[in-house]
Amino acid sequence: MNFRISLTGDLGSGKSTVGKILSEKYEAKIYSTGPIVRQIAADKGISVVELNKLMESDPKIDHEMDDRLKLLSEEPGNLIIDSRMAWFFTKGTFRVYLATSIEESAKRIFNDEKRTSETFASVEEAANKIRERKTSENLRYKTLYNADCSFMGNYDLVVDTTASPAELAAELIGTSYKKFIDGEEAAKIFMYGGRLIPTVEITEEDINTAIETKDEPICKPINITVCNGEMFITNKEDAVKALRCVAVGNNLIPCSAEYTDIAPAVSDETKENWKQTVNEIKPKK
Repeated sequence: MNFRISLTGDLGSGKSTVGKILSEKYEAKIYSTGPIVRQIAADKGISVVELNKLMESDPKIDHEMDDRLKLLSEEPGNLIIDSRMAWFFTKGTFRVYLATSIEESAKRIFNDEKRTSETFASVEEAANKIRERKTSENLRYKTLYNADCSFMGNYDLVVDTTASPAELAAELIGTSYKKFIDGEEAAKIFMYGGRLIPTVEITEEDINTAIETKDEPICKPINITVCNGEMFITNKEDAVKALRCVAVGNNLIPCSAEYTDIAPAVSDETKENWKQTVNEIKPKK
């Protein structure tokens, strides 16, 4: 089985680590634009965020890297392309997006001693810079190519690494890729329960039901509605199914998504109560 994937995702989502695991397992070459971007920023004496701002008005660097991506479509053998725009420019790859919450991304980047090209005074500063960079990149690619990197429907697989190790994400990518090649139907989105947002009231009875039935299999993906990166559960049955996954220790919940431009109205209190419930019922380490 040939193994050819394009790998992109949020900052701090573990792309490099996952790519390395997959490269060793499938004897695949890795092409990554991340080090190239960081080196260009260092050569110019500016941060990656500042380079992104510069690239908004000067597309020459983007075009140079993107031309290289196009050529990789003809590269023989097993290949992993770790690049923000590989899903858009390379043909014949299994398009994977690694997602993680901004809060978790900020913690990982702030505590990563190897990431010398980007240093921050606090986790809060890191989170703000991540938001700024993400906004800048998404705007740039929409302007240059009318390509929306943040739209999960553009990918063959989305894996949330907020609460899952790189090894588990790599295993899921390998399993999903095989199903994709074999033409089997499979869930395309796997999310951490704490990032889902219920639009319905969750009662103590619902929580107890989820805990009591946690060992029952989830036969179908949970239905979610996605708007601007937020993921909503709009019916109680699926909310209870999600909590069952959490209670049994499954941090990668299979989901089926519909997309909308208008987000459901959900109070901050409801969001916070859900996160608290997830933290309380998930198995303790």
